[in-house]
Amino acid sequence: MGEWFGILEGMIPPPEDVDPAWSVPGVGDSTRYPEDYLNLVRAYGPGLFDDFMNLFVPSSSNMHSSSVYNTTLRIDEIRQYRRLNGAFPSELPDLDLSKLHVWGASEMGEPMYWAADEKGNPVDLVVVDRRWDGERVLYQMGVLEYLVRLLRGDESVSMCPGDVPAETHTFESFAPGQCPVG
Repeated sequence: MGEWFGILEGMIPPPEDVDPAWSVPGVGDSTRYPEDYLNLVRAYGPGLFDDFMNLFVPSSSNMHSSSVYNTTLRIDEIRQYRRLNGAFPSELPDLDLSKLHVWGASEMGEPMYWAADEKGNPVDLVVVDRRWDGERVLYQMGVLEYLVRLLRGDESVSMCPGDVPAETHTFESFAPGQCPVG
C-alpha cells in the first residue's frame, strides 16, 4: 500500500474490525477518490486519530462520519462566508469549491480537504481551513502523507498546537451512529 501507509501502520495498527456500514464510492457519488485515502479508510474505517483528527469515510449511514455529507456542509459554510465577508483573508487564491472534498476534520471542526483537477482526478494537495481566522493552508502532498506528517509533528498545526504530536498514538473507531467530535 505504500511507504506512508507502512509508517502509519507502525505508529498506529489498524483496528481488527472496521465498520462495514460505509461504501466506496458512496451511492450515486461519481467522485474519483485518491487511492491513498481509499487505502486509509479501508484499513481504519471512520474514527479519531490521537483524540483530535476525525477520519471520514466516503459515504456512511452516519452522516457525521460521511465525507459526502461533510463536503456539502463545509462548502455551504464557505459559500455563506463568501457572501457575508468576500474572499477568505488569505494570500492564497480561492480554489474552485467543486474540486474540494472533505476527508477529515480536527476536534475544533477545521475541515481537511483533498483537491481534484479540472477533470475531477485527485491531486496531491491537502487543504486545511482554519475556522477561527479564515486562513486556508495548502500542503503539496497526499492525504496519507499529510496525516503521517501531522501525527509525527512534522507539520505545524496551529489549530491544536498543544495536542500534536501525541506521545502515544491512538485510533478510536466510530461505532455506527457515533458522532465525531468537532
